Amino acid sequence: MPCFFFVTTNFLDNKTLHYRGKVSLCIDVLTALDDHRGKSIARDLAELGAPPDWNPAGLAHWLLSLGHTDEPRVDAACSLLGVDVASFLKTRRPYLTGAEVRRLAEDGFTVGAHSKTHATPGLLSEDELEEEIVGSSRIVMQLTGRDRVPFAFPHSSAG
Repeated sequence: MPCFFFVTTNFLDNKTLHYRGKVSLCIDVLTALDDHRGKSIARDLAELGAPPDWNPAGLAHWLLSLGHTDEPRVDAACSLLGVDVASFLKTRRPYLTGAEVRRLAEDGFTVGAHSKTHATPGLLSEDELEEEIVGSSRIVMQLTGRDRVPFAFPHSSAG
């Protein structure tokens, strides 16, 4: 049965975690905090722009409102909350490896590019957008041995 797989190349081999994955890990920690620790964390997160009051739902909403350009704030939140992204990537390995992508292509599946970082295209400069599209396509072509690969825009091509 034919199937297409579109990969975001910076995540291959679990080199980095998408900012939304980091947000999810932060929310997991927030929901487990007691009130005393939560109030302390809320004050620290407020310095990053979060609402200043201890309200797990409100802080989760703030985290979910952050975009890819806010990744430094997401990383700072991870640090404040004790989220060890490197350990998560090493132990959980949520993404495909280059070897797995090669194996999918060898098994007859179509592998395409889905950008390098999964950034919203409409928020990128022309040079950044070109690198997201062409750079990720080149990596997938190298992995699959194909001279052309399909590309799927993250978040649609709107904008």
